[in-house]
Amino acid sequence: MRSSRNSLFSNRLKFSIVSLKPFQLWAAERSPDCCRPGQIFERCLEPSQRPMESLPVRSSELLGNIGLLASPVQLRLPRNPRAPCYSSRSRSPRSGAQLNLVSSPRLQDTLLLMSQQDELQKREQEWDKLQALGLHPEIRSLEIYVTEVALGMQIAIETLLDHPVRLPNLETIRTVHFQMFGRVHPWAGEFRSSGQHVNVGTHFRGADPEQIVYELELARRQTEKLFETGNHLEAVAFFHLRFERIHPFLDGNGRVGRALLQSQLAADFGFRTSLVFKKSEYTAALNAGERNLLGPLMQLIARAAALSFDPGLYQSLYRISPDPDYVQGKGVDAGLQESRRQYIRDRRIHS
Repeated sequence: MRSSRNSLFSNRLKFSIVSLKPFQLWAAERSPDCCRPGQIFERCLEPSQRPMESLPVRSSELLGNIGLLASPVQLRLPRNPRAPCYSSRSRSPRSGAQLNLVSSPRLQDTLLLMSQQDELQKREQEWDKLQALGLHPEIRSLEIYVTEVALGMQIAIETLLDHPVRLPNLETIRTVHFQMFGRVHPWAGEFRSSGQHVNVGTHFRGADPEQIVYELELARRQTEKLFETGNHLEAVAFFHLRFERIHPFLDGNGRVGRALLQSQLAADFGFRTSLVFKKSEYTAALNAGERNLLGPLMQLIARAAALSFDPGLYQSLYRISPDPDYVQGKGVDAGLQESRRQYIRDRRIHS
């Protein structure tokens, strides 16, 4: 009785998989010749019924080589080389009951096509977001956008490495952003204006547009003080965290910030090789900066650039998040003193 029930469940499951639209895969008879792993049964289908061709998927890697890299990647799911067209038994981790699961090449091909559709939907959502930001008329597709930004990033990074900057000023920051995104965005090189607010990741909000210039100038003064202490790696990590927390542009802040970091490492340590960070570690280092901790990012940079580093938390001497008490016309000198006093108060509270 159990065997007949399992067979019935298996047949129903395979019928539902085979009859999935729009794939309409041919329900071939179970025989060794027609059930080779990875085989799509197209030879018995009409042209209109054949499954769609696999789509080339472009991966947008925002961390490798300091920014967006476009490369055609064929999205494939792992195949089981021993997967026949029969039901294999598996034990449910919750109840311990044995269930029949279909391990079939047709199922794997169906999952592959579904994954390609999901990837296509993500690309469409990304394209809609970019269009909402404002694009030049000639940027008519995501592929054109990726190509133009990749070219702009190459020019910007090569310029920064040819003329490394130890402490970028406002003009340098605007120029780098324009070089990267001037081919795609009309507003490239301009800081956010009134009413344009952005989020930093999923937890924090960037500086208000009215205080962007103040925060960047304050970050420069704070970083100068840190350079005077002699720990240049700490100063470089602090400036990067401050820049990313300010988020001065509508888009592209991460790519600009990492390009500036590359330039600072070239100026201070002679490091001219592309930085490569793991996204999870880089995100964790940025989140640690919200607690005024520089150690995680310093360790990440030291490992990527092959620099000597003594592990530790390295609490920042200055507040990394934007000034919560900012008012229009507030001077940078006053902000420098207040951020230092805020650090002293925080140390007393935690001690």
